[in-house]
Amino acid sequence: MIFRKLAAATVGFALFATVASADDFKRIKTEVGFRKAVVDRVFGNETGSGTYNANGTLTGKFGGQELSGKWIWTAGHVCRTAQLGDKDLGTDCQRIEYKGKTLRVTRDKGEGKSVLYELK
Repeated sequence: MIFRKLAAATVGFALFATVASADDFKRIKTEVGFRKAVVDRVFGNETGSGTYNANGTLTGKFGGQELSGKWIWTAGHVCRTAQLGDKDLGTDCQRIEYKGKTLRVTRDKGEGKSVLYELK
């Protein structure tokens, strides 16, 4: 009986571990890692493209509107203050993850909506 429960628990854990790592995205945890993987590279999707520049600015064009702003790295997240056209996007700290050339940006320190971009 104990063996059966242990075996069931082991199988359950193995299935969970497989599901948990199924997407294979790797979180960027340091500013050095962010600069190496993302900074000064164009990222984009069907809505537009942008660049986190080495001088701390954020530039691009999404939905036909100019994106401008500033970014800093803090506590494992990139925090940006930005404007898209006439709209103030405010400040948001985002979790950054990557897999190959795919970048996943998740708002609200990783608790909000995620968007996928291709790094070029």
